[in-house]
Amino acid sequence: MLHFMQQSCTIRRLKVTWDEYNSPTSEEWITLGKVRSRWRRKQFQALGPDANGAKHQVRERYRLYLPLWADIQAGDLVYAQHDPEPFEVSASCRIGTSHKEVEVERVRSL
Repeated sequence: MLHFMQQSCTIRRLKVTWDEYNSPTSEEWITLGKVRSRWRRKQFQALGPDANGAKHQVRERYRLYLPLWADIQAGDLVYAQHDPEPFEVSASCRIGTSHKEVEVERVRSL
């Protein structure tokens, strides 16, 4: 399956530190690494104007294929090869012994 994964992506996860009262004290995004990937099934959904009413918004959805050892979970951010805007992971599923399939999406203003 790895020979089909000719693209790459960077995975980032939110790290929260807690104090003795179980309250969050700090939050930071840490980079987990860069992995080989394959992006497929692009979908667009028009959402209409944003809160200010100035720009229209579009939701982009992709299915991302990753190797089994990729450490990814819901809530992580995924950056495509040359795209500065991140995608948020909504679901991750292991498919047998070959790969993981991950649903990612983002909302963009046009």
